[in-house]
Amino acid sequence: MKKICHLLLVSTFLMGYTSCHKEEKIIPTNEGMPTRFDFPQGNQSWDMDIIDIQEKFGIYLIYKDFSSDDFNRSWTGGSGSYTGSDLTDEQATFYVNFMKNHIFSYLTPEITQKVLPIYYYLVYDFYIPNVFGTTTFRVPQNNYFDGLDFWLVCLDGKADPVSGEQVLLPVDHKTFQQRRCMIMQKIFEKAVEVGTIAIPDEFYDGLDFKTDLVSGIGKEDDPNYYLNRGFVDRMLGLMFDQTIYIYEIPTREEAFLDYVNIAMRYNKEEFDIQYPADRYPLVRQKYELVTQYLKDNYHIDLDAISRGPEKL
Repeated sequence: MKKICHLLLVSTFLMGYTSCHKEEKIIPTNEGMPTRFDFPQGNQSWDMDIIDIQEKFGIYLIYKDFSSDDFNRSWTGGSGSYTGSDLTDEQATFYVNFMKNHIFSYLTPEITQKVLPIYYYLVYDFYIPNVFGTTTFRVPQNNYFDGLDFWLVCLDGKADPVSGEQVLLPVDHKTFQQRRCMIMQKIFEKAVEVGTIAIPDEFYDGLDFKTDLVSGIGKEDDPNYYLNRGFVDRMLGLMFDQTIYIYEIPTREEAFLDYVNIAMRYNKEEFDIQYPADRYPLVRQKYELVTQYLKDNYHIDLDAISRGPEKL
C-alpha cells in the first residue's frame, strides 16, 4: 500500500512539473524533424525555392518571425545583444534569389551534409551594439557563423547615425562576388575540416613545409619567396577583396584552402595576370591541380564561382 501511494505521489509531481514547465515552441515538419519556426513560412514563389533548397540540402532558410533569443543562441554563450529584423516581401525575393543562385547552385549535398547547420537566417539590418563612453554604436554584421544551430546572412541594413557604418546591398558583379565568396570560403573551410572534401596527396608534392618563407617587396627573386615556393596569397578582409603575403609556413590545410579561395577571387584570365605561369610555375601547377580536382571529384567549379551567374 505504501509503495502504491509513493508511486501516486511521484506521478502527481511529474504531471504537475510537466504542465508548469514551459517548453520552447517546437513545430513538427513533414520529415518529422522539429523546428522552432513554421515551415514553410509562406506560399510565395520564394517559399517554393526555399522548400526546394531544404529538400535537397536539408537546411531551413528562415526570413521572418525572429525573436532576440533566435539571434543569440551561440556556442560562445552570446550576451543577448545581437539584433536584426524580418525581411519584407521585396527583401525576401532578393535574399532567396541570392542564396539560390549565388550559393546553393554551386554546391552539392555530398559536401554540405556535415557542414551546414539546421537553419540559415536571412536578416535585414543585423548588428551588435558597441558602447564607447556615453555613445552607443551599431556594429553591422554581414555574416554570422557562430550560431548554436544557425548561420546568418545580412545583405543590407541601416547606417549607424554616428559612424555611418552599414551593410551595403550588393549591386554589381564585384559586390555580389564579395558576398558570395565570403560564404563559400566558410563552407569550403568547414568541408575540409569535417572531411567531406579531402585534400589530394599530390597537392603536397613539391611543397616544402619546413624551410622558412621570405615575403615582401624586393624579395621576389629569393628562392624562398613564398610564391617561388608554391604558396599563394591569402584572402583577407571582411569583404573578400584583399590579399596578403604569406609570412609563415601555412598548415597543409591552410595551403590548400588558400588556393581554393584565390581561385574564387580571380577567374582564370585574372589569375594568369596575377600569377604568370612563366614566373611562378609551381603556383600555376597547384592552381590547375586544385581547380580540376574539385571539379572532377566534387562537381565544384571555382572559376564559375568566381564569375558568378550571368543574371545577378
